[in-house]
Amino acid sequence: LSCFTGTDTKLVQNSFETPSKFSQLDILMNKTVVLIIIIMVLCISYLATQAVVSNDQEFNNLWYIGLNKNNNDTWPYLPDLPPPKWDNYTPNWLQMFFLYVTLLSNFVPLSMYVTVEAINFFFLYLIYVDKEMHDAKTDTRALARSTNVTDLGQVQYVFSDKTGTLTQNVMRFKRCSVDGMIFGAPIQKSRPDAEEEEQDMQSSFHPTRHLLVGRVDSDGKATTSADGELTFNAEMFLRVMSLCHTVVVEKDLDLNDGIDGAESVTSKGSNMSKMRSKRQRSFFKGNRGRTSSDMSINSTGLEPLAEEGGPDGNRSRATSAGSFYVPNSMEKAADGAPVGYAYQAESPDEGALVSEASKSFGFQVVGRDSSGIKLRCAHPTILTDEKVIDGIKKGNANLKKLAADSANGTSPSKNADNEEIEDFLQDPSMQRLETWSILAVNKFDSERKRMSILLRSPPELGSITMLLCKGADSAMLDPTVCTGAENLVSADLNESQKLGALSEDYEAGDEDEWEMAQMLGIQSHLGEFASEGLRTLVLGVRFLTEEQGEKWLEQYKAAATAIKDRDRLLKEAAYAIETHIHIVGATAIEDKLQAGVPKTIATLEKAGIKLWVLTGDKRETAIEIGYSTHVLTSKMHLTEVADKGPDFVRAQCAMEFMRLVKQGKLPLYQRAAVDRSDDGWSWANASFALRKVGRSISRFIRSILLSIQLIIGKLLGWDPAVLRSKVDAIKAEESAEKNLLKDVVRRRNVRDRAEKIINDFLKTPEGQIYSRSQRNKPKSPGSEGSQELSADDDV
Repeated sequence: LSCFTGTDTKLVQNSFETPSKFSQLDILMNKTVVLIIIIMVLCISYLATQAVVSNDQEFNNLWYIGLNKNNNDTWPYLPDLPPPKWDNYTPNWLQMFFLYVTLLSNFVPLSMYVTVEAINFFFLYLIYVDKEMHDAKTDTRALARSTNVTDLGQVQYVFSDKTGTLTQNVMRFKRCSVDGMIFGAPIQKSRPDAEEEEQDMQSSFHPTRHLLVGRVDSDGKATTSADGELTFNAEMFLRVMSLCHTVVVEKDLDLNDGIDGAESVTSKGSNMSKMRSKRQRSFFKGNRGRTSSDMSINSTGLEPLAEEGGPDGNRSRATSAGSFYVPNSMEKAADGAPVGYAYQAESPDEGALVSEASKSFGFQVVGRDSSGIKLRCAHPTILTDEKVIDGIKKGNANLKKLAADSANGTSPSKNADNEEIEDFLQDPSMQRLETWSILAVNKFDSERKRMSILLRSPPELGSITMLLCKGADSAMLDPTVCTGAENLVSADLNESQKLGALSEDYEAGDEDEWEMAQMLGIQSHLGEFASEGLRTLVLGVRFLTEEQGEKWLEQYKAAATAIKDRDRLLKEAAYAIETHIHIVGATAIEDKLQAGVPKTIATLEKAGIKLWVLTGDKRETAIEIGYSTHVLTSKMHLTEVADKGPDFVRAQCAMEFMRLVKQGKLPLYQRAAVDRSDDGWSWANASFALRKVGRSISRFIRSILLSIQLIIGKLLGWDPAVLRSKVDAIKAEESAEKNLLKDVVRRRNVRDRAEKIINDFLKTPEGQIYSRSQRNKPKSPGSEGSQELSADDDV
């Protein structure tokens, strides 16, 4: 059975006619030549007609060219000669037409094409020899592969994407927010008032790896032991980074030595483990302080990953769980994968999170197969606490209390050393291998703006069902998605940044107070990350009981196997489970600019080209990227049009228009210009009338030509649909012509409408609040002329 073949296939249905690649100069020349040919045909037709008429009228007087109706007549003035062979008829109209075609062949400037092509090749040569377009590193000259170089000087607007076009699309993990604290140094900002903001509103931060170290309270007493125990939020944060993704581990085919990846890591593993075992660890030592969840590696039954000897032991263990071979070496590749392997991610953001979780925090993904995700880590886990596991399975575990008890009123110890942390993470005796079974994956989509994965923990970690989720802050901090969203504030950036101190200096209290400080801290930190031009993601977890997990999996499997509306059903299933999520932290990822981007954009600006950059980032991130790429400069006036309803957006656009009028950048919309009379004689009125007459003549001629084509099409059996659409377009132009106003009247109406929009908005409560905020807002560099505008200003 064959369905949807030929023209019914999706490929053919989505195909379209290849657009013309002619330059504007080529199009202009072609139109000029067509016009010349039309004029030439008209002239030739006129000359041929006149020639035929003249020959008929003067036939008896044309004996000197051999024309005579009487074949017996002799030559005038030569009666002694015999009569010649006279022609009794003159050339017809068609013969005269082609005669004049030959005579007027030079009417068409065929040499124009040759001249233009020669000029184009000269332009190509200038591009080739231009020193400013030469790459010194590769000794490569600019090579133009098209002759359409004449259009370069006619470009007025450039629309560009940000990610992968202006940036390298190489993501690097820079900062994160966990337990209301920032880990990672800030990024230098490019906006004009960045230095003042950094002095006034920069939150305190800790080194990135201090997320892993023991915690101390305000009195300096240890609240967590020094053997690598993490707070609840820190552990869940790292598990979301290392498990919530679609990354796969594959052989690195770019290895130059040609050695098998498994052999290369096992040959070095024993030597590295022996060398590291000789080092003394002064920070990560001692026993756990929490007696309820003793997580000694050898006493809990968690599987040690590496032992002295060959890879056979690991190979047998891997065979029981799947076919993936887990090397026992602690050496890592550049991206954090085991040596000889590489992470392959669908998006650079996922790759950056997985890579950073492995390199900096020791949560290394070593494989992904039918059995699940294989994770290697060294840290003790709260998931070995029987009380916690029992509470999760019964559905009465209070994640908010777990997070508050493990982190409230604490800060990372300042005695940690990076070398000691590295020794702890690389110690093979501390490693264990966890296999997390994948139950379902809710992929990212543009509507939900998040992705989630449903996992089952290993048996030694309780075999509990967990939902790990990550996504944009606007999607994750929604009250219908996460818990604690009622604590968030709806305020401007400056106010929310001031709340960052609450998350670190908040006194110990119950879990509700701690949750409020935690959520306010994340909200302020997200604004700070965005103002630095970083890409932000919010991470969260949810624990499900067996009944909840099984019930949702039935809905998910029914949606996944549905033939009709599968995407909608999968989306509904994702919405159903992505609720009551506990927020554990936020990440900030940097996407560096490509080399030479600011200089290139500045050059485009000098050439008079306007650049539009389209991005899906937060507004603060987009502004910072704009300044760093020189799309925005300190001399520009920056207007932020936030999505606060159609009335607000319309009023913002009207205010910006009036600001430009007031600054004199739109002189034709000044009050003196729009209030002048549009009656009487003037060059503007005469030009308007002439253009109107010209358009009317053009429509009349096109209508006649289309009518002729329709008649011919009916005779030949053509489809008249295309021609009728052109006729309808001409009628639409004719109806639009009736509503066409004079330039003065149109500009007057635009200004009057802008004034009315502003006056109506300022009378509303939102307008009054906006007016007060603008009066109290401090001026920033480049904001000249941005004072509050009133529609009553006489400008």
